[in-house]
Amino acid sequence: MSKLPSGLPEVLQVHRNIAHLNSTYEICLRLEKRIQADINAVDTDARNRQDDLERDIIFCRILGYLLHHAPTLRALHTVSKGIVSCSEDRTSLVRLGKVYYDHLLRAFRLNRGNWQTQTPSDEEDADAFPLPRAHFGTLANMIEEWFPGEGHGPQNLTHSMAKKRVSPIQPLMIQPRRQDFSMRVQVINVSNQSFIITFIKALVRDGFRCAVTGGYDAPSVDANRELDAKVEVEFEAKGPLRGRYRHHDHGVALVYTRCVHILSESLFQSTNNRDVGNIVNAREARLELESNTSESVSFRSILTSFGYDHLFEELNGTNVHRLENVITLEPDLHQAFDTLEIWFTPTGDPHRYKLEGRWLPFASQFPQYFTFTTNKPELPLPSRNYLALHATCAKVTHLSGAGAYIDKALRDLEEIRELAEDGGSARLFEDALFDMGSPSWC
Repeated sequence: MSKLPSGLPEVLQVHRNIAHLNSTYEICLRLEKRIQADINAVDTDARNRQDDLERDIIFCRILGYLLHHAPTLRALHTVSKGIVSCSEDRTSLVRLGKVYYDHLLRAFRLNRGNWQTQTPSDEEDADAFPLPRAHFGTLANMIEEWFPGEGHGPQNLTHSMAKKRVSPIQPLMIQPRRQDFSMRVQVINVSNQSFIITFIKALVRDGFRCAVTGGYDAPSVDANRELDAKVEVEFEAKGPLRGRYRHHDHGVALVYTRCVHILSESLFQSTNNRDVGNIVNAREARLELESNTSESVSFRSILTSFGYDHLFEELNGTNVHRLENVITLEPDLHQAFDTLEIWFTPTGDPHRYKLEGRWLPFASQFPQYFTFTTNKPELPLPSRNYLALHATCAKVTHLSGAGAYIDKALRDLEEIRELAEDGGSARLFEDALFDMGSPSWC
C-alpha cells in the first residue's frame, strides 16, 4: 500500500480543467490524512476498529489513484464528478471507494482467466499438446496444415474447418512428442474451439515466440524443421541467455508459451439483467455512480461510465477470444499478468509499451520497453485500449493496497470455520458472500 502522492501527475497538468482536478484530488488527500490520524490514535486492542480504518483508507486511496491512472478522459471525469458529489462527507467518500473496490477491482482480480492450454491438467497426459504434433519441413507447410484454405493463411480459417480440427464429436488427435509413446487423444469441448483457433493464430502472429521476451515456443520449434534450424543459427550466434535478463537480444531460449487473455472471459460471460434494461448509455451509468450506492452499481455500469460500453459487444461470447484480446507469453509472465502483478503501460508509440510491476526484482528480469510486431499484417496486434484498462486496474489494485487486502481476505476465509461469537468475523463472512455471487458482478 502506498500513500497518495502530494499532487497529480505531470501528464494531467495540461488538462484544461486541471484546477478543478487538483481541487478534487485535495479532497482525497484530506480524507486520507483524517483516516490516518484515526489509525494512529486507535487503541491497539480495538482490532475491529483498526481493521475498519485500514479498509477505509484503502477505499480512499482507490479514489485518489483512479484520478492518477484513469484509462480514459471519460473515466477521469466520472471519478472526479463522483468525488465532488460527496461534498467531502467522509462516509459517502468511503462508500464510493468501496463501490470501485467491489465492482471493478475485486471483480477484475478474482475473475481473471486461467487458460493454460499448453499445460495439461492432472488427469491428462503430460505429453499432450493441443495442436497437431506432426513434423513439418517449413513454416509455410505448418501454417497450411493448421489453416488450410485457398489463401494458405490464418485469415481464411472457417467455422467448418474449426469443427474439423477441434470438434467435440470427433476428438482432436494429438501425436506424442516421443515416437515410442502411444497415440494420445484429447477432447476439446465446444466452448474451447474458438480459443484454440485464436491460440494458433496468436502463435503465428507473434512469430512462435513470447511477444515480450522473444523466447521461442518449444513445441513449435519441435514441430518444424525450418524453425528449428533458425533457432540453431541464432543460438550459434548469440549463445544461451546470459545472466538473469530474459530477452532474445541477450541469448536464445526455448519456452512453453501460453495464450493469455488481456480481459478475461469470465468478466463478460454473465450480464446483470438490470444492466441490460436500465444501463443503456454512459450518462445513465454515471448517474448511478453518483448515487453512491453499491446496490445500484455493477462492473458493467462502471465500464460504461468509463467509456467502455462497446466492450460488452466486442467481447461477448466467443468474441472474447479475438486476437486483439490475447498475447503470447511465457509462463512466468502469464501468471504475473493474470494476477495483476505486472502490467503493460501504453507509451507514445502505437504498439510500444512499458513493462511495470509490483516487484522490481521480478519485473527487472524482462525488457523495460517492448513493441508488439508481426509480419502478418492481416492478424491484429493486441489492443491498446484493452491493455490500458488492464494497466489501470493493476496499478490501482496494487498502489491502493486493495490487492493485498483481497489476498488476506481469501487466506482468512480458508482458515475460518465459524463466525466468532463477538461478530469479529462478520466482515470476512460479507466478503465470502460477495465472492460467491461474483458471476452477477458483470
